[in-house]
Amino acid sequence: MGGLQRQYGLGVNIHRGAYCGRAFEYYSEDGFLTGMAAGNEAAGSHKLGMFVLMKHAILNDQETHRAGVNTWANEQSIREIYGRAIEVAVEVDRELTPNSVLGVMTGMNRMGAKWAGAQGFCNKVLRAEYGMRGYVVSDYNSGRLYCSPIQGVLNGNDLPDGQPAGNDPYKTDKDGNYLNFQNYKTGYGELAWAMRDAAHKILYTVVNSNTMNGFTGESSIIVVTPAWEIAVPVVTRVAMTLFIWSAAAFCIVWIINFVKERGRRSL
Repeated sequence: MGGLQRQYGLGVNIHRGAYCGRAFEYYSEDGFLTGMAAGNEAAGSHKLGMFVLMKHAILNDQETHRAGVNTWANEQSIREIYGRAIEVAVEVDRELTPNSVLGVMTGMNRMGAKWAGAQGFCNKVLRAEYGMRGYVVSDYNSGRLYCSPIQGVLNGNDLPDGQPAGNDPYKTDKDGNYLNFQNYKTGYGELAWAMRDAAHKILYTVVNSNTMNGFTGESSIIVVTPAWEIAVPVVTRVAMTLFIWSAAAFCIVWIINFVKERGRRSL
């Protein structure tokens, strides 16, 4: 089952400006050339059983202060330049890969005033028009409240990367929704179906990669914890306990000796 299963790439943004910090990841200032290069590279990866997550969709043209940046463009320029790169890459990959597992990563940017992952782009354009069949993952999100995972799932951004809620079960996004979906346990069928659909896309992508090499219908997974992994925390706790007791004993002995010495001097 060896081998790399996933790549956070390819870079399908455009060389829009000289100060774009990820220019080294991108192919060209031309949408068609970018799409051709990315599509063929994705197909080569897929033949080896690895699935790719092209990034960052879409209009993620700034690296410095990229979290929350508002990107403005009209529909014609998006379709002819920026979206064209993704569209061509998907077309090339689907032509060369029988079971395409090409996926996409959205950016931290806003398209206009709304986060890219919560736009209609993922479902209405990326899937419905371009024919992308993999899953969509967000860019790494830890505490960026405008990147709501709930809005992402509802709009086709299937998987939030990172831990938006951290360890706080009551952390909310800008709309007051709990980031860990707490207030959607019951009574929200739309989100439940969206989560079901997202899980389907994720599983489809993974199953069609080399992640599943060697697995059959009769396979079972047995988790084996090596002895050293069990021993490390035990030894660490014992050593820490001995250190604390030794330090405490040293302090007590030092205090007793100090008091005795002061007593001798007073005599």
